[in-house]
Amino acid sequence: MQENNRRLKEAGLQIVIIDDSLHPAYPGKRVITTRRIPANTVVGEYTGEVLTAAQKDNRYPDGVNEEKEGGYVFDNGKGGFIDAFDP
Repeated sequence: MQENNRRLKEAGLQIVIIDDSLHPAYPGKRVITTRRIPANTVVGEYTGEVLTAAQKDNRYPDGVNEEKEGGYVFDNGKGGFIDAFDP
């Protein structure tokens, strides 16, 4: 996390976390920046187990609750999800 924060600061970026828990199609939290990021700029690393949609739904049938499960699931935009479980 400290490395990611250092990269953000060096790039002059500020992030904003949005709680979209009532979004009809994609409920959950989102992270955005306050300005555009140039293509191919590395600002952080998200690691974890790559899951298919079926695997994610099987593992978290009621959705991901970071307080309960201690994890976050990131939609990689390529039909997969990264489960960054952190007990």
